Amino acid sequence: MNRNVILGVDVGVASLGACIVEVDDAGRPVGFLDGVSFIYPTPDGAAERRGHRAMRRGYRRKRNRLRDLRAYLVETLKIATDFDGKPDGIKDPAFTDIAMGDDTLRDDKGHRLISPNSRTRLRALGLSEALSGTDLARAILHIAKNRGMRLTRVIGTSEEDEKARKEASVMVEQARATRREMAAQNAQTPGMML
Repeated sequence: MNRNVILGVDVGVASLGACIVEVDDAGRPVGFLDGVSFIYPTPDGAAERRGHRAMRRGYRRKRNRLRDLRAYLVETLKIATDFDGKPDGIKDPAFTDIAMGDDTLRDDKGHRLISPNSRTRLRALGLSEALSGTDLARAILHIAKNRGMRLTRVIGTSEEDEKARKEASVMVEQARATRREMAAQNAQTPGMML
């Protein structure tokens, strides 16, 4: 006697199930013949997987946001697409259009080479004088890359939350000390203190 059967397989995060179901000529189930399931431990829980997925989504959104901002700056300010790149043959320094003394290192195009934290200096300089389109784009991109509050609220009551709360209070005190130092030096931004 020939039977019409269907093999059903269910692959889950922490399980694998299979069953054989008898069906009639129209394909409707008429009986359950056999089934088995295997449950195994997973390396991550659902909440942890969700956290990783959210992190990947955040990275992807940031990458897309910065890509779109770069394109907007290139189009609006009419600058080269590689405005934030490093000159060839130079290991780390970034170049800028800021005019400085002759004692500074320059590349073959005459751009002054300065340290990688130049974006912070550009932002401070932009408070007191006009920046070139390229330097303005670098400063704006620096703000976009470093946006958001670094301190987070801690609400829980566990020992780990208490540790995070203490770390946050230390960071708040450090931020207050920086503001006091800025006031003492008459600096409008942290970059002006450098």
